[in-house]
Amino acid sequence: MRKDIIALTALCALAAPLAAADEASGTLNVTATVLNTCAVTTSPVSFVNVGLETTTANGSVTVTCTNSDGFTVALDGGDAADISARTLSHDTETASFTYQLYTDAGFTTVWGDGTTGSTNAGTGPSDTLIVYGQTTGTPQVAGTYSDSVQVTVTF
Repeated sequence: MRKDIIALTALCALAAPLAAADEASGTLNVTATVLNTCAVTTSPVSFVNVGLETTTANGSVTVTCTNSDGFTVALDGGDAADISARTLSHDTETASFTYQLYTDAGFTTVWGDGTTGSTNAGTGPSDTLIVYGQTTGTPQVAGTYSDSVQVTVTF
């Protein structure tokens, strides 16, 4: 009989309703402060097979911003620090020749630094602007020439 009482007690314990757990809830707020910023990437203006004739080439400036506002892009005068006489310098000799960067395919509007020449506008949040290049001088020495032009985005 003792075994029957123990079995019955165990059976009753299993059949008894389980105690329900209580719950509480709350809200976790998540916030972010997004900076108003832009990133710039470029593809080079590469003049190839430059000789005695005017040569043209295109490059690009891609601007990606965190907002959808417009922006302007300015290009400085390069190593010559002169918008009206941008200069490609020979990599090993003292030779150089001039070139120009334009905002249009007709080579009529010089792409300037915001003070001299014209800036080019983007619509945001991401835009790729074509840089139109044209040689304006004649090289005197064969070889590789280069210049570094600073890109400034105002947003």
